Amino acid sequence: MRRETDGYRGPMLRWADVGSDEGGLAVANDSKHGVDALGPRLRIQLLRSAYEPDPVSDAGRVDRSRFRVLPHEGSWRDAAVVELAGGLNAPLIVATPTGAAAPAAVPESRRPLATGSIVISGLGRVDGEFSVRCYESVGRAHEALLGGFTPREAVREVTLSGAEVASYIADESGRIRLPFRAFEVKTLAVRAAG
Repeated sequence: MRRETDGYRGPMLRWADVGSDEGGLAVANDSKHGVDALGPRLRIQLLRSAYEPDPVSDAGRVDRSRFRVLPHEGSWRDAAVVELAGGLNAPLIVATPTGAAAPAAVPESRRPLATGSIVISGLGRVDGEFSVRCYESVGRAHEALLGGFTPREAVREVTLSGAEVASYIADESGRIRLPFRAFEVKTLAVRAAG
C-alpha cells in the first residue's frame, strides 16, 4: 500500500519504506503492525496503550521484537526489501532428526527456483497433489522462471477452489515459464509421486 507521509498511523505487516526512486530507508519487523510517517520520519508503534476495551492491555507483558533497517539507493523495488522482510519473518530452518543420517544433497535441477520478483509463499499437499502458492512482489508484470519440478512434469495453475486455469509442462531442466501481472498471486498444483 502506498500512502502519503502525513503522520497518521497505518497498517504495516512485514516492512515499511520511506523514500523515492533515488533512495530511502526501509524497516522490516517480525511482530509490529502499526506505522506512521511524516516527511523523512518513520515510526513503528511498539506498545498499545488503549484503555478500552482492556485497561491493562500490555501492562506487565514481556515483548520481544526483531527489526532490520536497510538504507538503500534506488527504489524499494530494487533494494530487495521484500526479501529482507521475508527472511526475517520466515527464516530458513534446516533440521535433521536425532539419529538420522544427513539427507542427500538435492540436485541443482530439483531445487525450487523463482526468478525476479516472484516469491514462493506457501507449500502444501491436498488430495494427492502438492500445491505451490507464489506472488509477484514489487508491482512489475513479467514472465518468471519457476523450477524444482520433474522434467516433463505436468504443472497446473489453479484457482483457490482447485479449478484449472492453465497447464504447463516442465522442460528438461524441470522448469516452467509463468507470466505474472503486477502483484498477482498464483497457485500451482502438481500430482504427488506414488
